[in-house]
Amino acid sequence: MAFAENSAVKGFLERSGQEGLPLILIDGEIALAGRYPSRADLARWIGVDAAATNAESPHSGCCSGSRCC
Repeated sequence: MAFAENSAVKGFLERSGQEGLPLILIDGEIALAGRYPSRADLARWIGVDAAATNAESPHSGCCSGSRCC
């Protein structure tokens, strides 16, 4: 209920209704509406390079390809 009582959310819901959800707020301001954020959106909001978050991490452990020890 606290979310719906937020002034930015309340105004958004009055204008757009539930059909405009989901709604993402950052620091009390509307950052995104109508869809869930992508990884690129999340990376941009926290200030990291989205390409770096998609890089594969080095494989650790003994497994190789489809074969495990």
